[in-house]
Amino acid sequence: MNILETNSEGKVVATENGKDLKELVDLYSTDRHQGKPFYNEVITFAFYMFKKNGIYSNYLPAAREEIVIRRHLPGVNSKKIYEHGKAKTFIEYYQNDEKSVLDRSWEAILRDIEDTIKWLNSIEYKKKVKVEIEIDIPREAGSQEMIKYPIKQWIDVDNSDEKRKALKTLEDLFSTIERFETKIESQRLKSKKEMIGHSLFDN
Repeated sequence: MNILETNSEGKVVATENGKDLKELVDLYSTDRHQGKPFYNEVITFAFYMFKKNGIYSNYLPAAREEIVIRRHLPGVNSKKIYEHGKAKTFIEYYQNDEKSVLDRSWEAILRDIEDTIKWLNSIEYKKKVKVEIEIDIPREAGSQEMIKYPIKQWIDVDNSDEKRKALKTLEDLFSTIERFETKIESQRLKSKKEMIGHSLFDN
């Protein structure tokens, strides 16, 4: 069911099908401000973030969220939207309506890829480690007798194993993406065949 759309002015609005949707009515009712600013923020955010094959669907989730806020909702805090009960309920419904289980799984994997890339970029091939070493110092001023004295010092150690671990995780995630692409394409072709079959039957 198509719940949201853009009108002739480019504003995100509820469709005729969506106007009576309980989750949308509840969200609308909670906004008691003139012009329903929060309601409009939520449906605009949901539409551009989660619309299937939307104009930003090729972006990774965090990058998509950043561009949606910057272009359509400047100054809006997306955390406020996610934490609002009715807004969260509507967004969950909208995602389920727009996307299949495979699509939502795909989205989750994209988020994992995004997190792994951040992890990978944060890893240096060498890292600083604080170790305790002992140095020789005179037992007392002017003394020839030396004693061991512990001090802490930062040293560089090899960190390539951690880098390789992150790269392997990323490689595994991309392999998963490839498998999902095959399944999603198979699902798309199956739906297309079913639509053709219904059309032939109807005629």
